[in-house]
Amino acid sequence: MQKNKIKPISSIVFMIVFVMGLLQANFLKAAVSSTGYDFGQVEVGSTATTAISITNLEDTSTTITGIVLAKTDCNDFFLISTPESMTIPPNETIAVEVGFKPSTIGTCSDTLRIYSGSPFPHSVTLTGTGIEATSARPDTLNVNQTYLAQVEDIKSFMQTNLANAKLKGSGNGKSAEIFC
Repeated sequence: MQKNKIKPISSIVFMIVFVMGLLQANFLKAAVSSTGYDFGQVEVGSTATTAISITNLEDTSTTITGIVLAKTDCNDFFLISTPESMTIPPNETIAVEVGFKPSTIGTCSDTLRIYSGSPFPHSVTLTGTGIEATSARPDTLNVNQTYLAQVEDIKSFMQTNLANAKLKGSGNGKSAEIFC
């Protein structure tokens, strides 16, 4: 009787090893450019992006069956674009664009999962830190400084011409005339 019990168990072990070999072979068909990406410090409300590359390492086409965010820690990461075709020709690469838009100050993380026919997805850990938004950005400062300089020029022109009695006007809505 023990002889019969050993045979079914060895068959089950063989099947498990065989199936795992098939799954592992399919899992290895695609390689991901990184196992982790840090967006660094990003102002709350601003967006930073990156592209994650998926390369087919095989001599035959492989298909990506799913690309999802696990939403493990926060909801500040999002997919911007995925490839039109999820079938990757041999030795070719596709890209997935991911964004990070922090909604609060602090560090958060998420996991991008890429499935390629195996129950074991490729995982890319995404992290980023939301920081306080600055009230005046450098590009806004330059524009404001230009306007302030123009206002100062107008003010100086008015003061000089009023002091030299070269401006004449009276009442509301009247334009000043310049006498040279």
